[in-house]
Amino acid sequence: MLKKYAFIILCVFSSLQTFAQVNYTANDQVTPYEGTFRPGINFGDYPNYSDEELAEMAAGNLAKNIKGVGVKAARPGLFESFTSIYGIDSRVNTYQYYEELGMKENTVIVGFPLDASTDPTYYCSNVQSTLFKDMYLDIWDDGANGTPVNDDNIYAKYVYELVTTYKDYVRFWEIWNEPGFDYTGALGPLPPGAAGNWWDNNPDPCDYKLRAPIMHYVRMLRISYEVIKTVDPEAYVVVSGTGYPSFLDAILRNTDNPDDGSPTADFPLGGGAYFDVMGYHFYPHFDGSLRSWDDVTQSWQYNRHSDAAADGLKAAKDTMQVVLSSYGYDGINHPAKNWIITESNLPRKAFKDFIGSNEAQKNFITKSYVACVKNDIAQMHYYKISEDTDYDGAYYEFNTMGLYEKLNNQKPEFQIATDEGIALGTATALLFGKTFDENRLAQLNLPQGVKGAAFKDEDGNYTYVLWAETTIDQSEAASANFSFPSSFGFSDILLFDWDYSKTNTVITSSSSNIPLSATPIFFAERIFNTSINTYCVGNNFQLLPIPLAGSDHYEWTIEGASPSVSTMEKPITQFTTPGEHTITCTIFNSSGSQIAKQTRTVFVEATPTPYFELVQSGPILKFDSIYGIGLAQSW
Repeated sequence: MLKKYAFIILCVFSSLQTFAQVNYTANDQVTPYEGTFRPGINFGDYPNYSDEELAEMAAGNLAKNIKGVGVKAARPGLFESFTSIYGIDSRVNTYQYYEELGMKENTVIVGFPLDASTDPTYYCSNVQSTLFKDMYLDIWDDGANGTPVNDDNIYAKYVYELVTTYKDYVRFWEIWNEPGFDYTGALGPLPPGAAGNWWDNNPDPCDYKLRAPIMHYVRMLRISYEVIKTVDPEAYVVVSGTGYPSFLDAILRNTDNPDDGSPTADFPLGGGAYFDVMGYHFYPHFDGSLRSWDDVTQSWQYNRHSDAAADGLKAAKDTMQVVLSSYGYDGINHPAKNWIITESNLPRKAFKDFIGSNEAQKNFITKSYVACVKNDIAQMHYYKISEDTDYDGAYYEFNTMGLYEKLNNQKPEFQIATDEGIALGTATALLFGKTFDENRLAQLNLPQGVKGAAFKDEDGNYTYVLWAETTIDQSEAASANFSFPSSFGFSDILLFDWDYSKTNTVITSSSSNIPLSATPIFFAERIFNTSINTYCVGNNFQLLPIPLAGSDHYEWTIEGASPSVSTMEKPITQFTTPGEHTITCTIFNSSGSQIAKQTRTVFVEATPTPYFELVQSGPILKFDSIYGIGLAQSW
């Protein structure tokens, strides 16, 4: 009996985990994000496929022969309207599977209450609030109801349970999706002084997505920040999809005071105190990135090409940063915010006066990857896993955004990646986990008309991505030549085309007079070659190190091969299993210090199955099919 009571007490104690309630805000500290950039995905809604299958399409699963398209993070929603029905832990297994597939530090959208949890107030005639009821109840009650939060505060309890359950798999908690969506389409972009603008006036609940006073959203941020940081101090609270800088300004200038948003003892801080990541949606085809007004001609001037689209990524960030800096979030007065892009893409087909082509979309996906890393964007989530329709049936631009063509109701391994999906897979395969090296980029001394970046891995090996800059409206035509500096000390280099993730083809290229187009291509310095370019199970090949000054001895590790290790300078080996395998070469000097190390991934084909055999009888060569059909040919 004592054991039984002890067990009950232990269970109760476990449910009342002791948390040190957060005693700071984002006005005091923001932990800089130091993880690697992760390209992410907005999955979309596909009833014929499970979340796990969609994740396999995104990230790949080689055990099932699914290559994937290079996705490393996800941005699903875990709405209260879902978790209250299906259970707070109903997606734990799914998130564990994300982890297994390499999709980590995920972003999750929170909010969107069940009808019974929704504020019943009509702040606009005939339009009910979309936010939670009872948010102005106390956030904490010191465990009086079984949890550290006040269980009567529905939103606080939901966030507490959500973060407690999923904190091992989620790094970024996004508070609502597109809270600043302007239903009028006209008020958000108005400048200060214009009638109805959001710089001088708080958004009217009738006009935007929340259907509630802006102070209530600040209250939601405050609850989110206090609860999330208390449960998981390493997590980040995200505001994203504000739409317009004016809506961000409204968040920052208001407290959660429900009367008028002014600071009081109970509501002392503006909304900027309650989030540490600034997110935004980036759709350059309609956000103004690709056009500007010419006062002389009284007309729009267009730059609808992939470089202007990628450059717009930084411009959009800078626009938001101006607003943040005006409230002290500049790294001097208050800590600077981290950054994330939660939705982005270009259409593959043109609509209205928008950019839209397969080439522009394919080129943008790689250029945006590079732009994110250069500009300290933690993640960029592309919209979306698959196109909605076939190309000819598309009726607006969002139909033709997808890393796959329209899903064909077959298993994930039979889906067809779009060119942008293939290009993203290549960028991820060659750049993921590597750091942008600004000094090395400067050493490239890129000529006018050539753009790119240099990336370095943990062993000091460089990978470069280069392209000819596009400058002509509605055109991806561009060309240039580039030569690597002779001071780099190599006469040839490995070249990976944009579709490397599909072809697994690596070309040895001269390091001089390399022709470039608008489509980014990748280059890698190398410290070893192999005697063959195509690998099959059972075929011998030799490993050949590049002569390096000071090299004395070698260590080779060849995954999936026999022999799989060697200390010879030029060992001969063969692969015994098909699939992706890594070859690692480490070179040491005479004193035993490592002077170079490089790992390359190769794709090994299975031993081909013959469909005939050759039988020679005198001058006759006979082809005997394994299916019993014989052909004879004079020799």
